[in-house]
Amino acid sequence: MTAKSIWDRLSDGDDVSLFEQEYTDIVRVEFARCRDVMFRINHTPPADPGLPALWAELLGVEGGLDPSIRLLAPVQIDFGRRMRIAPNVLINHSFTAMSIGGIDIGEGTFIGPNVSIVTDNHRLDDVTVLNCHPVHVGRRVWIGVGASIMPGTSVGDDAVVAGGAVVTKDVPAGAVVAGVPARVIRHKG
Repeated sequence: MTAKSIWDRLSDGDDVSLFEQEYTDIVRVEFARCRDVMFRINHTPPADPGLPALWAELLGVEGGLDPSIRLLAPVQIDFGRRMRIAPNVLINHSFTAMSIGGIDIGEGTFIGPNVSIVTDNHRLDDVTVLNCHPVHVGRRVWIGVGASIMPGTSVGDDAVVAGGAVVTKDVPAGAVVAGVPARVIRHKG
């Protein structure tokens, strides 16, 4: 049986110590790479023709970023290669992605300012151990200002997450959720 890679372990919710050698040799190196690229992105004028190449470098996209994707700096993405962003997505400024566990954002999704999507957590009995779970955001989702999407959740197609909501459980397709924790307040249509 082949051992899982550190990235598979992180995506699968396995406990990973911040001090194990594979984390140090692979994950910390990728974190440092992303931190450096994020610094360049966040200090580049918005109309600079080199900006799309920086986004592609951060996200690990071969051949360049789809021009229909709009990402507005400043942002903080700690593991760019752990994100998949479909066409026609808008991510507004002050976005935070703690993406070590993997984030998938579906086509046509709009993300408001100051939104956080988090895939990692620490064990309560040992904060030096990470426990990550991927986040999936469906197609044509609208996430309002200041919302937080927590580890292991999925937001269904055509859903709306109200400003300030904290999503701790899956959001059904077409649902409108609000509150802390987020609850379905109605369905679209």
